[in-house]
Amino acid sequence: MLTHIALIVGALSLLLLSIRACDVYFSGNMSALAITVMCNCFVWLLIGWRFSLMYFIISGVVGIILLFSSFFI
Repeated sequence: MLTHIALIVGALSLLLLSIRACDVYFSGNMSALAITVMCNCFVWLLIGWRFSLMYFIISGVVGIILLFSSFFI
């Protein structure tokens, strides 16, 4: 159980850190932010697939769907 909590906290920390770094280096650039979020979602998919963690797969897919829907809606 603690392993799963550590993985989730690590994934969210990586997401927040990468968004902050993107904001610092590419201030106001929405394309860079979208690419950063997309990379995080693909990392979550890869981790979920590699270690058979369904919650990472679901969060990666939902993140990608929400990211694409935000561009078209």
